[in-house]
Amino acid sequence: RVVLAQHWISDVIAGSLLGLATTILLYRKHFMTSLHGQEQ
Repeated sequence: RVVLAQHWISDVIAGSLLGLATTILLYRKHFMTSLHGQEQ
């Protein structure tokens, strides 16, 4: 599928969820670190 550049809807959904989850996790980790830095 990658070679043919064809994206099935399941691939699109899986990729979107993976990207969204990664973004949320990284944002929360950075946000929590910033909060703890301000408290001290």
